[in-house]
Amino acid sequence: MPSLSDYVTSHIVCLSVALIVVSSSVIVTEDPPPKIARLVGGQHPWEGRLEVYNKKRKEYGTVCDDGWHMNASQVACRMLGYAEALNFHYGNVFGAGSGKVLLDDVRCTGNETTLFQCKRAKMGKSDCHHSEDIGLTCSNDTIGERMEARRAAVSIRRMKKDRKKIRVRLRGRSTLQPISEGVVEMFYKGKWRTACADGWDIHDATVVCGRLGYKQALPLSSRYVEDDELQRRKSMKFTNFGCLGSEVLIGSCPFDDLESFTLCESEAVAHVRCHRGSFVIDTPYEDDVDVEELDRELEAKLDGVAAADENEKNETMEAEVVDEAAEVIEDGASSNTTETDEGTEEPQVFNKLGKEALRTSKKARRTQSKHGRKRPRPNIRLRAGGNFGEGRVEVYIKGTWGTICSESWDLTDASVACKQLGFGAAKEIVPNSGFGQGVGPIWLWKMQCRGHERSLTACNHGYYNSSSCTHSLDAGVRCIVPDINVKSHVKLEGGTYEREGRVSVLLNGEWANVCGGTEWGLLDAKVICRQMGLDHARYAIQSTLSYGAAPKRNIMMLDVQCTGKERTIRECKYSRRSQNNTCYRGFRAGVVCVEYLPDVLMDLHVLQSSVRIQDWPDSLMTCSREEGCLSDVPNRYGLRRLLRFTSAIMNRGMEQFRPVLNRYSWIWHSCHMHYHSMEIFSHYDLMNRKNERVAQGHKASFCLEDGHCDDGIQPQFSCNSDQGISVNCIDIYASNIDCQWVDITGVKMDLYTLRIHVNPDNLVAETDYENNLIECDLYYGGTSVVIGHCVFVADKMED
Repeated sequence: MPSLSDYVTSHIVCLSVALIVVSSSVIVTEDPPPKIARLVGGQHPWEGRLEVYNKKRKEYGTVCDDGWHMNASQVACRMLGYAEALNFHYGNVFGAGSGKVLLDDVRCTGNETTLFQCKRAKMGKSDCHHSEDIGLTCSNDTIGERMEARRAAVSIRRMKKDRKKIRVRLRGRSTLQPISEGVVEMFYKGKWRTACADGWDIHDATVVCGRLGYKQALPLSSRYVEDDELQRRKSMKFTNFGCLGSEVLIGSCPFDDLESFTLCESEAVAHVRCHRGSFVIDTPYEDDVDVEELDRELEAKLDGVAAADENEKNETMEAEVVDEAAEVIEDGASSNTTETDEGTEEPQVFNKLGKEALRTSKKARRTQSKHGRKRPRPNIRLRAGGNFGEGRVEVYIKGTWGTICSESWDLTDASVACKQLGFGAAKEIVPNSGFGQGVGPIWLWKMQCRGHERSLTACNHGYYNSSSCTHSLDAGVRCIVPDINVKSHVKLEGGTYEREGRVSVLLNGEWANVCGGTEWGLLDAKVICRQMGLDHARYAIQSTLSYGAAPKRNIMMLDVQCTGKERTIRECKYSRRSQNNTCYRGFRAGVVCVEYLPDVLMDLHVLQSSVRIQDWPDSLMTCSREEGCLSDVPNRYGLRRLLRFTSAIMNRGMEQFRPVLNRYSWIWHSCHMHYHSMEIFSHYDLMNRKNERVAQGHKASFCLEDGHCDDGIQPQFSCNSDQGISVNCIDIYASNIDCQWVDITGVKMDLYTLRIHVNPDNLVAETDYENNLIECDLYYGGTSVVIGHCVFVADKMED
């Protein structure tokens, strides 16, 4: 039997255990530690009177506004957990505090973590009152929220950036190349994806076609057959495209990601049909589609009926201006009198007769042009570009070609130009005369295209030719053109680098050489360089023996004659090899391609204002006769009649114009005591109404120099040293220089055409050969002359 002591002991143990259990179930709570700072008295948590906590005294106190500024406000708001400070408030705006003013004379740099790290008075030491308590207004988002928003913004920017990098292609069964009809595929994050056709329309298709180099989209052909293999429904990634049709990039359009191809309601992929245009070599006739009508419908859908009507009105007005310009004779026809050794002048009545003759000639040409015209004149063109679809943009307004100022020139404006030219969207803008400076008016400026206009003149822009721009700001563009796969049909071999070599052409599945020799020139070489995407041709190499041994191939192309406009060398005129038509193997043709070249052309205004007649003694023209500058017509009274004029030759290209020969090969002329660096630099011809030459002249470039340069350009060439014409400089042959004339001794009074051809044999490579030939109407009245309508022949109306 247990003793009393055992009984007591056991109860004590049980009681102790119970107390332990009870005590363990009790939860002891403590107040959270006070915040290091707080805002009090504001309507929102992020504003109020600033108070800080004193740990020693375990109390809050206010902050004096002495020395307070925005840097301290930023530190305080961040210390409170907010993203930034918006404002601070002097003079107790949020009510007076209680207790001590704990901080005074706080001066922060803005980089501190807390106010206690800033320069300040000792904690609790202050001469301020609560009427000077500082108040704050912080941003309503916390630092964490701001960081999260920034991370989201970065993610969105990255997504947009990735979307803008989306490339497109078409896959279809068409045998025509490049493909222009098929399923749309988009390259995104390393894979080619298809798109759901939900909401897909012609506006979306227009953007896709523009990225492939085509001007516009067409309705799908009824012949188009869906192909399960091509559709790749399981690869659907995008849906609900909302393009306007004016976008340059498909990634700029709004669209949604497709979580699963099973969510595509139409169960079909997007596909398009593009208008192939005239640039594509094997384009079939589109008999089933009225392209112009489709153009108008698309514009109406994009911009509304009212805007479409307005654009139509603008284009009509433009056409009327062009027609009016064709009807009215240009002002400023120059008339000059004869200068004889006696200094006599012709009566002014001749001026009226001469101008009337020019007016009659203009009207006759205009009438002939109207009756013989086969197609309307283009009102936009590209000049001086080396590759397909690139160059300085020029527009035809009020009867004259002019340029565009690039001050506000952007990708949207450039895309309108590209589509007006028949290509796709713009790949790149080239501002600030990147293709060389143009001449004439700067028609358009402050361009503000929206992307769907049918022409640049339909865009908002500054008033015609009234800007302060100079030609140094001329706009250029590189358009997206369809890949017509012509680069793979030609190659260069044997050169020291990729831009030069012996030309080999793929003909009928066989690589063949091209015959060089004297028939091979720069216009032929230009086609080769452009076909290969290598810009301009600097040299047309007539013999490529220096490139070493060549593969044994047939020479299949002989007597090549290109105009320089062909897309491929096979489009040029040429002869095939035969038993009677062969070429020595040493004369295989070659080329050297470069990115930049000069571009020389004549200043028409200087020419037209300087023409005059002069009778000059034959006895003083010994040197001129020796250089072939006089006609064989016998003189009268010992005098020769000369049609004199000043020739100002500009270099508006991107590189110096240098003579074709180096200075050690120049020819010395002892009579004039100078070197000729080019035997013929310009041809001068006087043509009658039957287009027969009645008189001629020429200018040997015995002294190419920088006679005048644009502002900021230092002349580099002179007659006394090296010869040439610097970029944006002018070589001036004054009318009083020997051979700067056409000898018209014995020429009858009549209406003529003065024709001047600079670099006539294309001996020096240029970016643009079409501006080298000019023509002027000229009425010769015996002892006086009237000249007018000087134009570049390439600028004339196309018949």
